[in-house]
Amino acid sequence: MEGAYAAAVEEGTAVRALAMINPGNPVGAVLSEEAVAELVCFAAAKSLVLLADEVYQINVYAEGKAFHSAKKVLRKLQDGSLAVPASCGGKCGAAELQAAQMISFHSTSKGLIGECGQRGGYLEMVGFSEATLGQFTKVAATSLSSCTIGQVFIGLMVQGPAKGSPSQQLFDQEAQEIMAGLKRRALQATAALNEMPGIRCQPIEGAMYAFPSLALPARFVAKCAEIGQAADEAWCLELMESTGIVCVPGSGFGQKTGTFHVRMTILPPDDLFASMLKKLASFQVELHKEWEG
Repeated sequence: MEGAYAAAVEEGTAVRALAMINPGNPVGAVLSEEAVAELVCFAAAKSLVLLADEVYQINVYAEGKAFHSAKKVLRKLQDGSLAVPASCGGKCGAAELQAAQMISFHSTSKGLIGECGQRGGYLEMVGFSEATLGQFTKVAATSLSSCTIGQVFIGLMVQGPAKGSPSQQLFDQEAQEIMAGLKRRALQATAALNEMPGIRCQPIEGAMYAFPSLALPARFVAKCAEIGQAADEAWCLELMESTGIVCVPGSGFGQKTGTFHVRMTILPPDDLFASMLKKLASFQVELHKEWEG
């Protein structure tokens, strides 16, 4: 992060914020408490607003992993119940932590509800003055009101059926089934992708995506370069045309130059997901046969 920050400043960028997505999109990683603390301290030391995108907070599948909210970590750092990570190099002290600013985000579009069309979400601003909060209120007041249904969904998301209520048992059952299915497909995707030629995938710890790397045939990469197209973008287009499977090229996520990735989801139901993985495997085998010959 220090290197990226220094490079941005050197290029003339006035860095104002640090974005953190936990659990991660597109990589599906779940940050440890120490990792979140490092990000909180880095932002505080640089006087950056930490933008904590936590919309996948309920989507944690890996054994031994847990979601740690940025606000909770900040509060623990502030009261001394959590030590400042040694990696921060003494650059983040009590004064910086007390002045820290963050905005955390949550949404009904992900998580258990997964209702993108309902447009429900909220943010919490921490460490801002009343005057600054007043300006945000003014900006919000100039916009149209949130839709009623979206507000209802937010209420249901933050506070489910009360214990002992008529719907509580059914809600818990369906929630467990949904989360079990996502965990099952996360494991299935990781195993299947790592068996395909030229594809390697880190364990999907959380969120809703796999982000495997592609080792594409040199001739395929060269051909893409000739027509000015990113190789992983071309791969995604060929996959869609051949199988109907839609993936997102890693070139849209700021991947390291010279590497190729794709993002794919684990949301389809089990039967469709198994079929999708089989089609993907066949496509990858044929692509390597065609371009490595």
